[in-house]
Amino acid sequence: MVHEHHKRRVFITDGSENYQIFDFIQNKNEGSIYVSSPNFSEIKWIGVSINNQGIANLEITDSPGDGKLSLHASGIVSIRNYTEIKSRKLIIKGNYLLNLEKTEAGVRHLFTIFMAQPKHVPASPALNRKSDYLINSSKQLSPLVFIFFAVPRIPNLTVGIHASINMDDLESVPPDNGMGLIELPYHSIMWFAYKTKHMNKWPKHPIVSYTDGYTVPTFIGTGEGEFRMELYNPSYKLTENELTINLAFGEVAGSGNIG
Repeated sequence: MVHEHHKRRVFITDGSENYQIFDFIQNKNEGSIYVSSPNFSEIKWIGVSINNQGIANLEITDSPGDGKLSLHASGIVSIRNYTEIKSRKLIIKGNYLLNLEKTEAGVRHLFTIFMAQPKHVPASPALNRKSDYLINSSKQLSPLVFIFFAVPRIPNLTVGIHASINMDDLESVPPDNGMGLIELPYHSIMWFAYKTKHMNKWPKHPIVSYTDGYTVPTFIGTGEGEFRMELYNPSYKLTENELTINLAFGEVAGSGNIG
């Protein structure tokens, strides 16, 4: 069954206020997913390049302006602004999302974001629309990282995630994290939120990374205003009606600061 909402506004709670952080749209005809945010034009995009010695390095790209992240059903990903429709940046060919002709849907990492402090309250407030989705925080909101996956919508399917983060990087045990599912027509967007040590300062700009959808970039705090990025190699296990995403320890891709 195709979900009735192909446009979802995503909000997060901080105290008594609900701030909008994303818009997710899935094309009802062919399954591509588009993501925008109130501060899209401020994003610093972190790409990964591999040199001749096989060493991964980080490359930082400014946002092209107010626009969106396009994750096409075929697996091609890019960013572009709204005014220059044919101008795209950071184009990557990766794991597919949907092939309606073959009735196939893929599990795919979408993007990872070290969020800037949410501040946007739209004229139409949270939950004013049936399609709105609210992430409730049981504590005062503090700096955190979100990892987003697209998971095929299958009746009665439950989804879980196991993330192997080094104990020395954790702020608390059990770790401070959470997850949930945002339903779209053909996929559910699974979000996983976490924080590590040294994540006590909001980035000046949102920091976002995506790859080919097979590997998963993660951000680990290393000091005041500093982080390292690791590339995790996920594995997927489907047992009856339960899908488990396992994130194994990652390879260090580089380090940076949050401005």
